[in-house]
Amino acid sequence: MKEYMRNIDWNFHINFSPMYAVFVIMCIILAADIVADEDEVIGLTFDGHPIVKKDVEVNSIRVGDIRGSKYLKDRDVLRLRMKNNKLIDVEFFGRCSDMIFMTDLGFEAYGRQMNFGNDQLIQLRQGDAFVPHVGLGNPGMPCRIAFMYEAIEENEDDEEN
Repeated sequence: MKEYMRNIDWNFHINFSPMYAVFVIMCIILAADIVADEDEVIGLTFDGHPIVKKDVEVNSIRVGDIRGSKYLKDRDVLRLRMKNNKLIDVEFFGRCSDMIFMTDLGFEAYGRQMNFGNDQLIQLRQGDAFVPHVGLGNPGMPCRIAFMYEAIEENEDDEEN
């Protein structure tokens, strides 16, 4: 009787082996997709090599170095023009809908809300927020910084604040 049960178990595994192979392939595809999301290509070098966000990541920006800003609606990114004409793209956690209507821009660092002119030495990092002012200077919802990186190219047809 034991011999008969072993054959049934063995036959089950032989017949089910294509499903095992499908499961393993699906796990490999899932792992590759997770790894691929981390290395998002944002541009190419002059000789065709990809530039990923990690290569041009910015850990912090000084508020006093910001010279202008514009919101890129299609990418949901705030582009900052810095003192040395460097461009920084700021991505936010979630959608930042008030940025479309902004007339002025403030920031919130470590729980304090201020405008650009109040403190030139403050550093903004991941988790701090930009606060778009809409209409008559009414502050909108804070937009938390998820990631900051150097912009690769500039789109000239957007309005700059």
